Amino acid sequence: MDKKTTGELHKILKNIKNGQELVNYINNELPPQDSMTFHAYYSFYLEQHNLEKAKVIQISGISRTYAYQILQGEKNPSRDKILALTLAAGMDLANINHCLKLAGMNELYEKVRKDAIILFALNKNLDIMDINELLFEMDEEPFSPL
Repeated sequence: MDKKTTGELHKILKNIKNGQELVNYINNELPPQDSMTFHAYYSFYLEQHNLEKAKVIQISGISRTYAYQILQGEKNPSRDKILALTLAAGMDLANINHCLKLAGMNELYEKVRKDAIILFALNKNLDIMDINELLFEMDEEPFSPL
């Protein structure tokens, strides 16, 4: 399996013309279905985007030990921890929501105050540090201490 960006995978998927091409895409471009857990997908995403796990964990503000336990599937993280890790990796809304679903959590929802702030920040291409500051300014709990 080559390392392709989500955008490249989207283009391939968009150009699939029949069921056999779809089967080839699934077999050659996606991780095995039985490994589709949050931590497996997250690791796959980091690989596909050439991101260093240690660097992303540092950016997330989550303690190193706890983050590694999450990413090895040893801990069940809170929704905020999932969001911190996905935002630290620079994921777009679709990937963030996919990670939340894989973790058994609700997707970002426009009618939830904190989610609305995060969605606004994503639309403005803010990074996790700016999102934390915005959450703090809006009297919401940031993902990591400021």
